[in-house]
Amino acid sequence: MKVKDILEFLNKTAPFSTGESFDNIGLLIGKKLQKATNILIAVDLTRELVEKAVSEKNDLIITHHPYIFEPMKRIEDPLIIDLIKNDISYIALHTNYDHSRLNDEFSKLLHLQNVTKIHKGDNGGFYGGIGELNPPMKAMDYIDLLKREFNLTAVRTVGDREDNISRVAYGNGSTGDFIDETMSLDCDVYVTGEVKYHDAVSYHNKGFFVIELGHYESESFFAEDLKTLFVTEYPKLKVQTYLLPIMKRV
Repeated sequence: MKVKDILEFLNKTAPFSTGESFDNIGLLIGKKLQKATNILIAVDLTRELVEKAVSEKNDLIITHHPYIFEPMKRIEDPLIIDLIKNDISYIALHTNYDHSRLNDEFSKLLHLQNVTKIHKGDNGGFYGGIGELNPPMKAMDYIDLLKREFNLTAVRTVGDREDNISRVAYGNGSTGDFIDETMSLDCDVYVTGEVKYHDAVSYHNKGFFVIELGHYESESFFAEDLKTLFVTEYPKLKVQTYLLPIMKRV
């Protein structure tokens, strides 16, 4: 297979046109006619990921977060140089994958039904949703469920909830700053990947209950989700995933 074949498949799965205008997605390093037969998928492009790709002769890396985000005037970054030297192509699937798959899969991990999309982006996609938890659960019971689903030892919370949780709003990744919209919703809790401190103060002062899973933790399933799509469509294609949390709870 060629990189162009992978791009065509990805565009059908998560159209690049649905990505946000601020984003940098698609083929960031490499040529469309380069081979793509040994793929490595991760959330972020890291030193360890590039070293693994070089040593195991991967010819394509796909990450969720784009490593190249701002315009570059010089190419001095050792990770980028190593990819170019070793003929490793690099594709990023970010907001287009959020809109097309990640948010829907996230709602399933939250055990939600009858989901309605919220947090609309510039190109018509959505960053989150609100749905029903059936049966309703106590806050600590729901937190324990989320820990199991996302393989977490701890979460962070803002506020608390004594009554049962039945309506849950959510947004994976950095979606804690949708304050006005979130607090206008008829929901019992907001589950998000990341809340900035000053936003947390606003939630606290207005008595709103928030559960923060962690940015990486709320999107780490990206790698396995994309691998499943590849394996289903191309059974003979070699695809690996690599998970490396950058920030850890100790």
